[in-house]
Amino acid sequence: MANTSEISSTERLLDLIRDKGDRKLQPSAASPPSFFYRRLKAPFSKVLSFRKAVTVGVDIGTSALKLVKVGEGFDKTQKLLDYLEVPFESDISRDSPRFPHFLNSVLAGFCGTSGKVEIWSAISSIRVEMRYLRIPRVPKKQIPNAVYWTYKKEVSFDEKKDVFDFELLGDVVEDGTPKTEVISYTAPRQEIEQLKGIFSKSGFPLTGITIVPFAIQNLLRTQLIEPDEKNICSLFIGSDWSRIAIFSDRNLVLSRDIKAGMQSLIETIREAMDEKQAALSMQLTDTDGSKSLETSGKESPITTDPARKIFFDFIKSSSSHENEGAFDSKEKEIFKLVCPALERLVRQVERTIEHYSLKFGNERVGKLYISGQISTHKGIVEHIGNQLGLPVDTIDPFASGSSFLGEVSPPPSAAAREALVPAAGMALSNNSRTPNFIFTYKDKEKLKTVSRINRTLFMVFLVCISLCIGVAFWQSHLVDRKKAQLTALQQQLEKYSPYIDEARILQLVARTKHKSETLKALGKRYAGMAVINEISNMTPPRIRLLSITANLGAVAGTKDKTEKKFLLLDGIIFGSHLTFDASLAGYLVKLKSSPIFEEPIIKKKFLEFLGDREVLHFTAELKLV
Repeated sequence: MANTSEISSTERLLDLIRDKGDRKLQPSAASPPSFFYRRLKAPFSKVLSFRKAVTVGVDIGTSALKLVKVGEGFDKTQKLLDYLEVPFESDISRDSPRFPHFLNSVLAGFCGTSGKVEIWSAISSIRVEMRYLRIPRVPKKQIPNAVYWTYKKEVSFDEKKDVFDFELLGDVVEDGTPKTEVISYTAPRQEIEQLKGIFSKSGFPLTGITIVPFAIQNLLRTQLIEPDEKNICSLFIGSDWSRIAIFSDRNLVLSRDIKAGMQSLIETIREAMDEKQAALSMQLTDTDGSKSLETSGKESPITTDPARKIFFDFIKSSSSHENEGAFDSKEKEIFKLVCPALERLVRQVERTIEHYSLKFGNERVGKLYISGQISTHKGIVEHIGNQLGLPVDTIDPFASGSSFLGEVSPPPSAAAREALVPAAGMALSNNSRTPNFIFTYKDKEKLKTVSRINRTLFMVFLVCISLCIGVAFWQSHLVDRKKAQLTALQQQLEKYSPYIDEARILQLVARTKHKSETLKALGKRYAGMAVINEISNMTPPRIRLLSITANLGAVAGTKDKTEKKFLLLDGIIFGSHLTFDASLAGYLVKLKSSPIFEEPIIKKKFLEFLGDREVLHFTAELKLV
């Protein structure tokens, strides 16, 4: 049988359940909230303009849908635009057929008229395998293969079932060898496609899918959380499991999920209650059976999980205490019950930190961040920090005075702010700083190739446009020069009198043509006289012409225009027989230079005596022009 102290402890636990007068307990945080809250808009928040697309982070919980809307201002700072938490209706869950319609109605009202909206959500990190790698420094084109095979040596996966991706963190030197730091990971393709399909059916397709540790990484990279330590540890305590993530220089380098969460703490309370309830029942039966029956008839039956209610009421009612020493007696009793399970969780965190220190060259973790519903209990948060010997804090991007809030009022309570942390981290996502399971390194390479082609085409287009503009300016310059020449010619033309116009030109052409025809007629009439005159002028004294035969062409009025015109000369050359040929050649050349004659040809030549003198007798033919 249990001792008296154990029975008194059980009585105190039962009093907590029955207690209606000492304190009005707040509703259990385990049940879905019966209301939703929104941020209060400032009068001028609607007129804020943002340089880039608005991003909405959507966190699909077990009982509520949480959304955060963020925009990037012209100064590249992130600004909170809106937030919303909507509880699920009783017949709606993530897997129900009505969920896409429910999601559509919420997103349609939340996104409103924001224009282009990028939507990010997350899958569970439990089945995401992540490895921090260091690969030899290789050319950029070889990095994907190097990461792929290095990762595959450590983790076996099927590309048909898993999505593989990686992110480069930077260059390091290890034992004098330059290497590249990489965080690589695989995620279940089925979960990704399932989540992607839900949003597609809702009419709001996803821009990106990530996991909550990468959402926390966004908070660090955008400096909404500014730790004063290089290496920090993030501990998320969920319902059935917890996640330990370690960040170095704002980069996620290690993530581990463990099967220990708030349910483990609740189980310790339930086990204690079962033991104490059994002991109390035995004691009551031994003292007075009838009284026991009477007492049990007066007790109201417990219709809900009492251990769960005690735990969440403990968290809600004690969230204002600064440390565990400020607990009242009932809270101390509950804290004492959950301590063993809490210690087991702390040991898991401690071993993870030790593993990180061994793997990363004795790097020490300098600070611990706790998130989850349990983070609102300051006493538990402080206890975990004391056990690990680390300064501890909670993740709260909605802290008062933060530039992130802008004109938006923060959520009303610490629990409300904590619930929106994952959605806020997702709303800070973009493909340049956030791993995206639906836009992997392969898609980024394709985008780079397309961008490179587009840039090349754009440059070619710019060159062509520049050439066209240059040619246009050159043509314009030529046109201006031609216009100047035309103006000068017109000015010269205006000096002439009378003014020359088309009719005047035609008249002059007709007159010139008439004169030409008259001259041609005169030429034909006096052609013979002109030939004889030209021959007389060009024949030297030592050459005597015996006969001249001229054919001046067809008779005027006949149709034959092709009859050959020629001149036949028959003559003799006096002088020394040594100069006969030279004299004849010189004579023919002289005749050829005449504008009337051309192509002189010697038909025949021979020596003969004229009296007692030797002469050269020749016959030559010339064409008449």
